[in-house]
Amino acid sequence: MNIRPSSWGWKMLKDDLHKWIILFGAPTAALITYVNVTKGQATLRPIPEGYNPREEEYYKSPITRWFVRNVYVGFQQNYEHIMHQTWQGDKDRQFFMLRKEVLRLQKEDGDYKGYYYAPVSARFLRYARAVKEEEREAQGWRGD
Repeated sequence: MNIRPSSWGWKMLKDDLHKWIILFGAPTAALITYVNVTKGQATLRPIPEGYNPREEEYYKSPITRWFVRNVYVGFQQNYEHIMHQTWQGDKDRQFFMLRKEVLRLQKEDGDYKGYYYAPVSARFLRYARAVKEEEREAQGWRGD
């Protein structure tokens, strides 16, 4: 008897693969065959006056038409979503530019309390005034 590695893992993989193919693959293939035989593919006909075709009517396969009708997002909805994103991005850009201009004017003028206003403690002002008065008195100048 030869000693060799077990093939149990490989056999279990094959068994699981066959199980899932039978459980899902066979019914799916049967459904696709049934739909294609009973419904058939779409035929090209002239569009009557004043009729607006639905989106799914542009596709040939009945399965594709079902997916377009029930699963996928339509062209119109996708277009409006993209247009809203574009509008929102432009609005955000305009807000950013306005904020940038406000900050520039605050920095340029310096008369607004905002991002460029640095509050100073009164303690340091009193100390600076006292030092300056001492210097002036040392030089002999009186402020009366």
